[in-house]
Amino acid sequence: MQITRLRHRQIFDRILHNLQHPVMSHTTQQVQYVAKHAVPFVHPLELTTLIDRLKDKKVVMLGEASHGTQEFYDIRRELSQHLISKHGFDFIAVEGDWPACMAANRYIHGSPPTPAQTQVRPVSPTSTTSRRDESPPRLSKDVGAEHVDAREVLKNFHRWPTWLWANTSVEQLFNWMRDYNAKTGAITAATSIAKDEPTEENKESSTGAHPMHAGRQAGFFGLDVYSLFDSIDVVLQELRAVDPALAERAQKNYNCFAAYSDDEQAYARSLIIVPEGCKKQALDVLKSAITLRAEAAKRGSDDADLAFDIEQNAKIVSGAEHYYAAMIQASYGGGRDKTWNIR
Repeated sequence: MQITRLRHRQIFDRILHNLQHPVMSHTTQQVQYVAKHAVPFVHPLELTTLIDRLKDKKVVMLGEASHGTQEFYDIRRELSQHLISKHGFDFIAVEGDWPACMAANRYIHGSPPTPAQTQVRPVSPTSTTSRRDESPPRLSKDVGAEHVDAREVLKNFHRWPTWLWANTSVEQLFNWMRDYNAKTGAITAATSIAKDEPTEENKESSTGAHPMHAGRQAGFFGLDVYSLFDSIDVVLQELRAVDPALAERAQKNYNCFAAYSDDEQAYARSLIIVPEGCKKQALDVLKSAITLRAEAAKRGSDDADLAFDIEQNAKIVSGAEHYYAAMIQASYGGGRDKTWNIR
């Protein structure tokens, strides 16, 4: 009984001491820091205060407290539009698949679909990956840029969750960017603009942009590496349009992935038994794609943009292969942080 009472007294004294002398926890420090530096946001006009703090930055990273919240999406859209039109920001990079985002990028520049966008992509009935929905409807080969609308382009975002990018706020952003780029026009004085020297052609802009940024169009690109099989398809389809012999060689290399039925997770599991996987084959195609793009740029080929897209998708195939290999290694040997860094 004496011990129990003594123990209760010690606990009470400790509680009283903590109340009288609170210890600053790490979490408390973070809350106080946020409270000190956060800018209240209630009305859209208060965006001005936030933009004043962002306009001179080289990179602005826009996040959201929850996915699928329209209010966050709308604010992100308004911020992006203002930073592009008034402060010279010229591209948006998102956590999305390169092929789908490139389709959007071509739309906002008024460009026609690529060969890969006009091909129907079959999806294996044995595919078990949870990251893919059914095959997206593709555009007709005869469809020109003037007949494509933003909602049609959003159908390219077919990987779950589709609504992450295929939503009305992003649709509005794409239409705004298409209109902005059409008014801004192509860069006609690249050297002067690079030096931030306004020329006669860009002294005034109907978009209201700062003179030194007039003529600079804005792009939309994806940074993720989940599109392993989508990117394989793009590489093959676009290579067939520019270099059939190289496309045949790439097909032989990418046949290494054929046994996995368009299922990224099935490929990842196979690495437990065959650790070397398809790394060598993916790198071989990437090296060829890099050479192709360099040669196209050197001779000023009309296929330079297509060669760039081929190279980027080949990089994604190689990067995705590396990511899934690291994911398996992390599952068995730790090092999960490494997989995030690869992405």
